Amino acid sequence: MKNLAENNRPEEESAIRILLAEDNAENQFLMKSILEDFGYAVDVAGNGLDAIEALEKNEYSLVFMDCMMPKMD
Repeated sequence: MKNLAENNRPEEESAIRILLAEDNAENQFLMKSILEDFGYAVDVAGNGLDAIEALEKNEYSLVFMDCMMPKMD
């Protein structure tokens, strides 16, 4: 029996790229693991400035952002 993540993988796994902007290491690990299990490419930014830099350098389909980030909210 397939798990939920296997049943819901996008057709083209590399087509959807997500930026996870989160300063808490445990939350980073959890969210990144879940999203990668669904087949998404995930980049992690540990503070607001790194998130802005990542957005300037890369194109993302979706951004998950913590509301209270170090260096820049």
